[in-house]
Amino acid sequence: MMAREHEEAGEPETTGVSTATIELIGDASVNKPDGFAIHPKLQALLEKRREMSRSGSVDWAFAEVLALGSLLAEGTPVRMAGQDTRRGTFAQRHAVLHDRATGNEWSPLAGLTPDQATFSVYDSLLSEYAALAFEYGYSAERADALVLWEAQFGDFVNGAQIVIDEFVSSARQKWGQRSGVVLLLPHGYEGQGPDHSSARIERFLQLCAEENMTVAQPSSPASYFHLLRRQAHARPRRPLVVVTPKSMLRMRAATSGLDEFTNGRFEPILDDGRSGDTGTVRRVVLVSGKLYYDLLARLARQPDPGVAILRIEQLYPLPTDELNRRLEAYPGAELVWAQEEPKNRGHGPSCSPSSRQAWIGRSGWSLDLPRPLPRPAQASDTQASRRTSSSASCREIPVARTATARSGRLSRSRRAGRRSVARRQHLRPATSLTGRDGGVLNLRRRHRSLDQEVDRRADRRHHCGNAPVDGPSSAGRRSKSPTCSIPKEWVQPWWSPDDFDAYLGCRPRGPARVRGGRWRGWRSSRRRCR
Repeated sequence: MMAREHEEAGEPETTGVSTATIELIGDASVNKPDGFAIHPKLQALLEKRREMSRSGSVDWAFAEVLALGSLLAEGTPVRMAGQDTRRGTFAQRHAVLHDRATGNEWSPLAGLTPDQATFSVYDSLLSEYAALAFEYGYSAERADALVLWEAQFGDFVNGAQIVIDEFVSSARQKWGQRSGVVLLLPHGYEGQGPDHSSARIERFLQLCAEENMTVAQPSSPASYFHLLRRQAHARPRRPLVVVTPKSMLRMRAATSGLDEFTNGRFEPILDDGRSGDTGTVRRVVLVSGKLYYDLLARLARQPDPGVAILRIEQLYPLPTDELNRRLEAYPGAELVWAQEEPKNRGHGPSCSPSSRQAWIGRSGWSLDLPRPLPRPAQASDTQASRRTSSSASCREIPVARTATARSGRLSRSRRAGRRSVARRQHLRPATSLTGRDGGVLNLRRRHRSLDQEVDRRADRRHHCGNAPVDGPSSAGRRSKSPTCSIPKEWVQPWWSPDDFDAYLGCRPRGPARVRGGRWRGWRSSRRRCR
């Protein structure tokens, strides 16, 4: 019979650390053993981390190092496991380094102080079900340790859905068993194709009830730092699901200063930091994660004091009191929920029962939920453009000039600058995906070249062979190019200027710009706002 576990409720008032602790962790990154040969690129990364511990501009990966390292120095054991976790799926963590000559291993966080706690990091087998089940059981028995499991991509967590349903979300209600396991799920609609885009946030939110777990999507390194430290010290323990970024790992705008680590705590609601008269705000945009920086960049190019952005860092339990307190500063403003996921996915009130219920009967916002996003419901995770036709499943685009992996021309063209691979007429056509010419594309060997070229075309809005989604027809100029059928979600841009306008309240001033019969991108003139 499983014993019920009783823990006193409480969490620290502040989760900041001292400047000396930050410098200690930064110095540990470069204090390698004598004779240990590190790859020059990794050596530069470690030196940059030491510099960040002094000058600031801390990125996401080093913020995680600071959180784990400070817990180790305080005596809290840390265990982390997952597929490719020691290096990091996106080569951002490098928790364990290898000697180039001997193959010996060295972990910077394992040698902070003589009396520090144990730091264990493992690359698990390719089984989400087995790995998460073990880490959950370990966290249930080690109440004093911070146990983390990371999915290689957030989509892969569905392989452990049984563990999530039977243990992570309901063990406390069924058996009184508590666990503080942390799930790190990389998420982002950034053109990486099927099964590499969505952590299925909506599934976790649908399981949320009675404060059985915490779901968060931090938008800054400092917020992630405080979230991990709060999870280690907060009682009673409950599972934590963290929706982690991908491209934001190296985004220059997504950095934090040292003062954000030395004081403060995890804040479930953050504003955009812009000063102005709140009485003139006509629209409040609620957003989480990386999309905040995209909207902020849009407002930086086209300033509009009538738009305010609030970041929802904690999706469940939704901090309704704090949220409504901030919304009271914008009387009469329209409330909009922005997300990159389709309408039937993500964390918006349209698909999250817990979030929808939290808006009922709250200080004047009881009758109007945040206006739903314009992107329609979709069956696939990777259809990220609202301009995509729901009737067609494929779009014919030419990939005849796509460089093959054997030729290596794609990488040389990228290094040359902005020259398009499609202009190189001497490259032989690529094999058709549909077998139109009798061949079958070897995705294992040539997936990288094809994916990079498709992303390149999507970014430049070159929907060749047919008319672009919002541009003039270019079929005449490229009609002779051989075509192949590629799923439309591979070529549609994940986010477009009109999507920003839908949330920020702007509309285009004129049609797209065309020169010499060629698509030249979006009109660069200023846009007027409603």
